[in-house]
Amino acid sequence: HAVEKDELVLFYQPQFNLDDGSLAGAEALLRWNRDGGKLVPPNDFIPLAEQSGLIVPITEWIVPQVVSDWYASPVESIIIPRVAINISGYHIGQPERLIKLITDTLDQSGISPQHLELEVTESSILEDIGRATETLKALRELDITIALDDFGTGYSSLSYLVSLPIDLLKLDRMFITDICNDKRSMDVVRGLIMMCHSIGIKVVAE
Repeated sequence: HAVEKDELVLFYQPQFNLDDGSLAGAEALLRWNRDGGKLVPPNDFIPLAEQSGLIVPITEWIVPQVVSDWYASPVESIIIPRVAINISGYHIGQPERLIKLITDTLDQSGISPQHLELEVTESSILEDIGRATETLKALRELDITIALDDFGTGYSSLSYLVSLPIDLLKLDRMFITDICNDKRSMDVVRGLIMMCHSIGIKVVAE
């Protein structure tokens, strides 16, 4: 009933450039504002939305809503270069519907595709890596930025960095949490950053 009662809300987590502290973008985070004002975290309802297929209409609400929030009537004095939106395996498996959603949103809003970033997780592409690769290639042809999310928590195959058409790699917070005290974590992160930068992939730390 959360969809029907319009209880889903978006929050925006900023992303900062560590070189100069500037605002590099933001990530759209979905929350369920349940009866009584209690915010339900995504881990408690996104899996149910995916199992039921409701993730499709939810995503089709999120994408134009993000554009409306930031680019149709931008907040005064705040410029968001790019907003990241999480895309589920459900949509990766339905490329025609996903690409139509993106192109329709771009056409109706008139914004540059470079303002949008789509995040996919390793698990969302594993079921059909070939189809997922073709979907991501089609999105990149639209000049959409593609990010691989939660890298390091699943299979974390380095072959993804070579074969998948991605622009950004998001390091999971498990690598970052104790980076100042754990030399091993620091060395792993340093190595991943150097490797990604050498092949033209930017890195975001959760």
